[in-house]
Amino acid sequence: EIGSGLVGSEMCIRDRYNRRSEYRLPLMGDAIIGMGGTTKDAIIRDISRSGIGLMCDEGFGLERGMHLEVQFKTKIGWSAQPTLFRLEGTVLRVIPAGKSRVNVGCRLTRADANLGKFIATKQREMLTTARNKKN
Repeated sequence: EIGSGLVGSEMCIRDRYNRRSEYRLPLMGDAIIGMGGTTKDAIIRDISRSGIGLMCDEGFGLERGMHLEVQFKTKIGWSAQPTLFRLEGTVLRVIPAGKSRVNVGCRLTRADANLGKFIATKQREMLTTARNKKN
């Protein structure tokens, strides 16, 4: 449901998935995570201005409280060139996700300046697509 009496910049999408104060954007994209000089490939499951959900190999040895860096490239809106995002965070949870994979939830401790713009642009694209499907 949209809005619920809110207007302007207060308007937000409310659903079971997005119960937090920051909009959580579902995003299946490639990323590189780094910890202590070691890097591994990961998949971004979702992202917000305050956190990121990842899926990676359990062999990387991530545990609650560890600090990690995340890098990924993506286009913002109609830009021709992808933007490189560099984020840092603290691991809050590591949950087994099938054979040798884990889902990792992190609170961001340092976010790229363009992250909010990227999330807002993607959210707007999703709302437009949903509205066009109804019509």
